[in-house]
Amino acid sequence: MSNKLDKKKYSFYAKFWHWGFVLLFIYALLKQIDELNQLEDAALLRFEVIFAGVFVLLLLILFVYMKTTQKSSLPDSA
Repeated sequence: MSNKLDKKKYSFYAKFWHWGFVLLFIYALLKQIDELNQLEDAALLRFEVIFAGVFVLLLLILFVYMKTTQKSSLPDSA
């Protein structure tokens, strides 16, 4: 009996999206606002809203891609 786990092979595209989101999230954490009153600046508020919208859109694209191209690691029966 072999106790070796099957190693998953993810495509370059999947790895690129995954690590891209890690870097984008780190950027967002480092760039976050310090005080709520900073959002009174219309340009900063606009940037934050656009950044959040693009982040969510890219996350949705990644979810659809991974759902359609990758097999789940979870067992079929719970």
